[in-house]
Amino acid sequence: MPSWRDEYLASIEAADATDPASSLLIAACSTLQDQVVALQAENALLRSAPGTATVTGRELCNDASLETPDAQLRVDLAEALRSQGKFQSRLKAAEEELETLRAKTRNDAKTIRTLTVERNTLATKVRDRDEELRGKSKLVENVHDELIALNLQLNIAEQQRDKIKKENKDLVERWMRRMGQEAEAMNLANEPRVSKRSP
Repeated sequence: MPSWRDEYLASIEAADATDPASSLLIAACSTLQDQVVALQAENALLRSAPGTATVTGRELCNDASLETPDAQLRVDLAEALRSQGKFQSRLKAAEEELETLRAKTRNDAKTIRTLTVERNTLATKVRDRDEELRGKSKLVENVHDELIALNLQLNIAEQQRDKIKKENKDLVERWMRRMGQEAEAMNLANEPRVSKRSP
């Protein structure tokens, strides 16, 4: 059974495959960061040059000395600073969106953990119920077998009862015949005596 971490990573990879916005944001952030670092290095280099003053782009555009290389560098620096501001704004927006995605990922991970615990609990309950049902099925099977055995014993007992009743009936009938025969014999034996006594 895969762990919740494997399932979570698989879900993230599946989400990236269908919606690569996260990877694009990370790439854009990296590119912007590289550009910001390059601009900051260029800015530091220009500031360290002798005679460099801080000016705005508008002042440079109104300066009559734009024909000189130093003035052109200052114009380029001003444009670079404006670009840096735009890049920083875009970088901030990208970082905020990335943090939102990370927060969503944390919430998704928490939900996955909760669902994993719930699934494990339900799986345990299902296993317990299966064992209970197997035990009850075994009990029903045992009761069924016992009923069959009791029915067999009852049938045998009824057969023996019927046999004993028949034997008793036969014995009674034989005894009654014997008693009748003995009575008849006694009557016959006594009959001549009765005849002799009669006048």
